[in-house]
Amino acid sequence: HGMLLAIALRIGAMLGGAAILERFGWLQLVLAALILANGMKLIFTSDEKDVNEPIANPATHWAVRGIGAFIPILWTEASGKEYVTRDSLGRLVFTRMAAVVVTIGFTDLTFATDSISSVLTTTTSPFLMVSSQSFSMLLLRPVYFLLSALLIYLDAMNSALGAAGVEV
Repeated sequence: HGMLLAIALRIGAMLGGAAILERFGWLQLVLAALILANGMKLIFTSDEKDVNEPIANPATHWAVRGIGAFIPILWTEASGKEYVTRDSLGRLVFTRMAAVVVTIGFTDLTFATDSISSVLTTTTSPFLMVSSQSFSMLLLRPVYFLLSALLIYLDAMNSALGAAGVEV
């Protein structure tokens, strides 16, 4: 369900961006700079992660705080796989599952800024925007697992992706 929300958010961002670009064409230069900056960031940053870094508290994530401002979130395990339930006071609340789905969707939107920028600089056709993002999201999961299995053989993946981003 998080993927469906991510697709919907990406499509909304692209259609909104296309409408804005239609009115302010000079913003394509800003999108090109964003793609260039992301490519350079991939080239010059390392992949090393600190294994001692503490795991973040999900309640402090910006997307969870955002939805929590509109509707309370019930963090107990008793909520099961439901998205919305009632708390002990009878109020309508989101469950942990809804918080996870919304967080996945909005986090994907922040990571998709480069692909949305690329699509917006390539076409303004709504059909092409929607179909390209939908197919890319559907194929993202199998490709992720394939690349994670091949990662030991791909030492320079970030450099190659960064060079491709700079080239675009």
